[in-house]
Amino acid sequence: MAAHSTLNIRDMVPADFPMILSLWHELVAYHKPISGSLYELTPSADMTYERWLTRRLKDDGAQVWIAEAEGQMVGYVLIMMGFRSPVYAVNNVGMICDLIVTRAVRRTGVATSLVSHAILALLNQGVETVQVNYDHENDAACAFWTQMGFAPRLMEAYRHLKASDIFEPGYEP
Repeated sequence: MAAHSTLNIRDMVPADFPMILSLWHELVAYHKPISGSLYELTPSADMTYERWLTRRLKDDGAQVWIAEAEGQMVGYVLIMMGFRSPVYAVNNVGMICDLIVTRAVRRTGVATSLVSHAILALLNQGVETVQVNYDHENDAACAFWTQMGFAPRLMEAYRHLKASDIFEPGYEP
């Protein structure tokens, strides 16, 4: 997308699913070298993702906006509400679940426009806190979310298990 191109952000429609899936595959492929096993897809991944997204839109009030440049979908953002334990004063948070921009137009402001659109929608819903998850080894994502004003709060950690990982009683690392 050239600097003079017009970016249009619109609501998702069901006919967008094939292109959303294409962009989603691009995101998964981008992350696979970081941690292949966590980003390995099942044979039914497309159908599962489409069903999952349809349920989120219908039952959970999720919203998806599409970014178009020159009549082509170049990205999308998915938001929904998240709920923390009721013991916390802030227990409703907006969640940016997916943010995907096709490689050809990255670093042209598309992601910033999508996130700004999502944040405005969340503010209009009375949301005061927004959460996003991204892979800490994805340097571009780390830089982008920091520039957007997000700061890490919790670390999510993974460990691949095998039978030899069973610790004896009294083991202290």
